[in-house]
Formats: sequence, C-alpha cells, structure tokens
Amino acid sequence: MEWEVFPFVKHDGVMLRYLDDFRYISTDKEKVERFITAMLKGHPKYKYTVNKEKNLTNVDIIYH
Repeated sequence: MEWEVFPFVKHDGVMLRYLDDFRYISTDKEKVERFITAMLKGHPKYKYTVNKEKNLTNVDIIYH
C-alpha cells in the first residue's frame, strides 16, 4: 500500500508504519503536505481514514 499510495516517499524522506500509525519524516515541506493530504483523503482500496484533529506536524500545513 505505501508504495502505491505514496510513491514519492521512496526517494525523499522516511516513512515508518506501526500497526495503524504512520510517520513520515522529510526536510521537504511540499512532500510532507502531499503525504498528509493523501492520508486525509484516504484510499477506498485500503479502507483507511485519518482524523484531521489527531494529525500532528512540526510545520504549518496547507491542506489541499
């Protein structure tokens, strides 16, 4: 799922997953925004959703 939904994380940053928790670490703010936007959008094939209020970042995010 990770490489299908988030192909851009392969080459820039590190994604960690433990059960239903995801961590994406990158110095590229645009990639962080893409990751969070994709997580909040969800994916019907994998049936996951993310609660925006439980989302934490160390940068200000512009949600697309």
